[in-house]
Amino acid sequence: MAGYFFRYVTPKIAKNLKQKFDAKQKLFKGVDKQGPNLSTVQKGKFKKEGSQEIDKIFKKYEKKAKGGRAGYKGGKLVGKQKNLDVAAPFGKITGADFKKLRSK
Repeated sequence: MAGYFFRYVTPKIAKNLKQKFDAKQKLFKGVDKQGPNLSTVQKGKFKKEGSQEIDKIFKKYEKKAKGGRAGYKGGKLVGKQKNLDVAAPFGKITGADFKKLRSK
């Protein structure tokens, strides 16, 4: 399990952090370049607010990327799975369902 984590998950996290860092650096350079008439306080305010917006955007897309299984509805049966659910406990597909289906 640890090998999987370090081979696949860690590079993706590092890639996202690098993208976030690069986006913030672009913002900072743009504020410094375009704002020669701004005071340092105003520049700092723009940088802080822009940095927070970038963080919000990255968090939003990280949540979407995690997503999970396609069609997963938080423990509810999806699509024609209800046709498989023929034995108790209902609302959950178990070995008892398959046993009952085999005996039909």
